[in-house]
Amino acid sequence: MNIDTYPRPAPDSAGAGMESIDAGLRRYMLSVYSYMAGGLGVTGLVAIVAVADMQPDRPI
Repeated sequence: MNIDTYPRPAPDSAGAGMESIDAGLRRYMLSVYSYMAGGLGVTGLVAIVAVADMQPDRPI
């Protein structure tokens, strides 16, 4: 399925400022994804520490 087969609306004067809105939205979403990645990293580190703390002191 090719995306170019779907009709696109013709550009008009109402869509003239869409590039700046798209750039702002992209910047905002990248910051959101950065926070999410950081939170996932912190969660992973906490999980590793929690599992390492549960390990027995002697080998099985």
